[in-house]
Amino acid sequence: MALDSRSYRAGAFAITIGGSAPGYVRKVDMGKLSNEIITENLGGTIRQKKHAGKMKHDPITLEVGIGMGKELYTWIKNSFDNKHTRMDGEVLIADHDYKVMRRMEFVNALVSEVGVPAMDAAGKEALYFTVK
Repeated sequence: MALDSRSYRAGAFAITIGGSAPGYVRKVDMGKLSNEIITENLGGTIRQKKHAGKMKHDPITLEVGIGMGKELYTWIKNSFDNKHTRMDGEVLIADHDYKVMRRMEFVNALVSEVGVPAMDAAGKEALYFTVK
C-alpha cells in the first residue's frame, strides 16, 4: 500500500442510474461473487476431478433516502407495475474528500426487492428504503 493513499470513509457512497445521480445512498452491500464446485468421478476408480462451475453474484443492496431521485423512483415504480425495466449504473465509493476511489458498474439490473420502513408517527429516525 502506498504511503500517499487514503482510506475509505464509512458511508461515502453514491450511485448513478442511467447516467444521473438519483440521490443520497446511506449504505451499500456490493454482494459477493461465488461459484459451486463440480465433482466428476473418473471412470471406475475412486479418483475424482473437481472444477469450478457457473459463477453467481449476490444482489447489490442499497439503502436510499425517501427523497430519492426521479430515476430510481421510476425504476421502482415500474417494477411494482410489472414493467420490469433493466437499467445500467454504477456504485461509487469515495474517500474523506469525496474523491471517487472505487467504482463498481452493473449492467441490465432489475429491482428484485424493495423494503419499506415502518411508518411510525412516534419514531424519530429517518426513513430509508432497502432496494435489491
